[in-house]
Amino acid sequence: MLVYSSRYAAAAPSHRGNPVQRFASYRPSPAIVIALIALFVALGGTSYAIAELPKNSVGSAQVINGSLQKIDLSNRAIRALKGNRGPAGAQGPAGAQGAAGPAGATGAQGSAGAQGSAGATGPQGPSGPPGANGATNVVMRLSNAVAPFPNHFLSVHAKCQPGEHATGGGYVFSNTFQSDDVVNLNYPSAGAVPSTEGLVPTEWGVQIFDVNGDDGTNPSLTAYVICASP
Repeated sequence: MLVYSSRYAAAAPSHRGNPVQRFASYRPSPAIVIALIALFVALGGTSYAIAELPKNSVGSAQVINGSLQKIDLSNRAIRALKGNRGPAGAQGPAGAQGAAGPAGATGAQGSAGAQGSAGATGPQGPSGPPGANGATNVVMRLSNAVAPFPNHFLSVHAKCQPGEHATGGGYVFSNTFQSDDVVNLNYPSAGAVPSTEGLVPTEWGVQIFDVNGDDGTNPSLTAYVICASP
């Protein structure tokens, strides 16, 4: 039997009448603290084991319809869900024509093609207007007969009348030409020697050279000109 001293009895507080005060002043022992920690660890481990399911343990009965997404499926499952390609649809209507694009650069010139066949002859064209009347009067004019001299040039000129034009000419030698006789000039002229281009001829000139004077008896040189007029 324990006997408290009256001194300690007076100093000790009494909590019998207030339960809250009794719990607040209670300090758990170290053994109780360790037991509580072990209980919390055991409960946490059980919850983790329930959250981690074994492989292939979920079947169709455990899945809610429409709850799975494409990301939840494997590649093999996705390929299995893909069907065969369907038939091609009908061609749609042609779209509106687009705007014209910019002109391209000029290309290199191609090689020349083969020459085509000659075309058909075209119809005859209309007749042209009548031309001016040509010369209708043609006459021959003669120069004077001149005898040559040995070792000399001999020139003669046959001239047309006013209003006539020279169209041709030549010369006549009365005897047979010898080997030493040379005709130097035989030409149309407009009165100038030599003839000038662009002028209308009105006479004919001839020039010869006799070296030895052996042209026979009474040799002579005569020029002639063909003259025409309207």
